[in-house]
Amino acid sequence: MPLPADTLLLPPLREKYVDSGSVIPWQRWGEGGGITFNRITLESRDHLILADNLPFLNVLQSECIDLAYIDPPFATGKHRHSPQGDDGPQGFDDTWESVDEFVEWLAPRLAGLWRVLAPNGNLVIHLDPRAIHYVRLWCDREFGADRWENEIIWHYTGGGRSKKRFSRKHDVLLWYSKGPDRVFNIDAIREPYKPTSGYAKGGIVSKKGKKYMPHPDGTPVDDVWDIPIVNPMSTERTGYPTQKPLKLMERIVGALSNPNALVCDIFSGSGTTALACRSLDRKFICCDNNPDAIGVTLGRLKEQNPENETPGVLSYGYYRLPEPESRIETDAGQFVKYALRVRNNENPATFKPAWIKENTPPAPLRASDRIVIHKIN
Repeated sequence: MPLPADTLLLPPLREKYVDSGSVIPWQRWGEGGGITFNRITLESRDHLILADNLPFLNVLQSECIDLAYIDPPFATGKHRHSPQGDDGPQGFDDTWESVDEFVEWLAPRLAGLWRVLAPNGNLVIHLDPRAIHYVRLWCDREFGADRWENEIIWHYTGGGRSKKRFSRKHDVLLWYSKGPDRVFNIDAIREPYKPTSGYAKGGIVSKKGKKYMPHPDGTPVDDVWDIPIVNPMSTERTGYPTQKPLKLMERIVGALSNPNALVCDIFSGSGTTALACRSLDRKFICCDNNPDAIGVTLGRLKEQNPENETPGVLSYGYYRLPEPESRIETDAGQFVKYALRVRNNENPATFKPAWIKENTPPAPLRASDRIVIHKIN
């Protein structure tokens, strides 16, 4: 089966491989594209997507995701900058004319996530008190109020203290389930008992004489989570604005999905969801429209475990996928020059973070790397 005429293969493959159609269905994605984001594709490897998340959601197959997490802009009315300033990752704009405008923008993304959720899947929406109540009203109306499970308060400390009002030190997470058989693993996220707990030391006896002993893994968590933010001295800190702590994401992923589940994050930012999935044996497909987000995530995954498989990376039709060395004829230098020319100095092969100096040479492509590029008009 020959490839479509508008498909470019970089580095070039031998003609016999092109004629055999062996690169299908990986040659492209999107409207009319050859790649199908279904359960089989997503289970085959992890994916990082550099794209606007709305058209990306439109190419995801329905009911193929087990857990969807969304951490969108919070409607703060500000431009979110990196804590490292110009030396850090690129920030994002979070200004809106009104909360109604924000909800209108967010609504099709929430609807898209709901469509791709499996019948036993879960959706977690992460915002703060500025807009969360407006979003909950929309979700109750569109998904059904009976599909709401919890309002989780993530309480944290750090930063300044207000003298005009009680300091605002919490975010809100809304948990909605697609159906009554939703996944919930409370035992996976138990917390150790406090050292002073008498119950932990010897249990308790009811008035009727029945003895209750502590669980060996600790106490179940409730709907208020005290988890520290990623402070300036933390080894987790990437400099990416609004970075979330790994413990928070591990709790969400661990409680609301099973091992080998498929987890989707369409505002992946610094990549904390991807790291949580790797540490808990889940597959991920994470999307962000900021090249720095993809660069930071790839770097963190490599640091987490250098031996782990590198995710497949797509960028508006660019796709990086390891192939057997025998099938490759490559000139990495020529590819880099072409990619720079096509993407206006954005290199889809290496996703070099923007704050790295321009004269820093890109990481060399391995002999086993193949890049397939589809032209987008």
